[in-house]
Order: sequence, then structure tokens, then C-alpha cells
Amino acid sequence: MAGSVHIKIDYGKAVSLKRDTLIVEKSLLEIIQHTRNYNLLRKKEFLLKTQLKRAMAEIESLIVHIEPTLPTEELKQVKLLEKPEKKEKVLRAAKSVKEKAEIVSRRNDIESQLEEIQAKLASLG
Repeated sequence: MAGSVHIKIDYGKAVSLKRDTLIVEKSLLEIIQHTRNYNLLRKKEFLLKTQLKRAMAEIESLIVHIEPTLPTEELKQVKLLEKPEKKEKVLRAAKSVKEKAEIVSRRNDIESQLEEIQAKLASLG
């Protein structure tokens, strides 16, 4: 008993120290649990990435085999050159659709701003 030191601690402080020790122990166990869960998720991620890589390689090889049988883009360009008036109609229609979409988006933006202002006024009044 030459190296022993005894300290007198009142009961309330002893309970507090015990509670703090248990809280720290609980936190450490939770950290260990989270670390193990993280490692499992990393392994799953690695497996999924390798499966994805294999699937992408298969798809790429399929595309390489199918590509020669597909029509070339030159044929599409020739067809478009044959009917320029149709191309112009399509371009005009696309332009008008785009303009209409912009008008609708502006209206929606203004309506949303008005709703926000009304909500602010309602909260003040």
C-alpha cells in the first residue's frame, strides 16, 4: 500500500463522476459502432462501383457491335436539305414555344413574388 492514495469524495460528486464516466463510455461505443457501419458502407460502395464498371464495359461493347448497323448522320442531313421550308417551320415553331415558355416563367415568378409579399403583409397585420 505504499503507492495507494485515497481521496474522500462526497456521494453527490461520486454519482456525478460515475454518470460522466458512463456517458463517455456510451459515446465511445457509439463511435465504434458508427466506424464499423461506415466501413461496411464503404465495402458495399466499392462492390457497387465495380459492378457498375462491369456493366458499363458490357454496354460499351454492345454499342461497339451495334454502331455499324445504325444509319449515319449524313443521311439525316441530306433529308433536311431536301426540305428547307419544313426546317424553317420547325425552327419558327420551336422559337415560338420557347418565347411562350419564357412568358409563363415570368408570370410564375411575379406571382410567387406577390404571394411572398402577401404572406409578409399577413404576418405583419
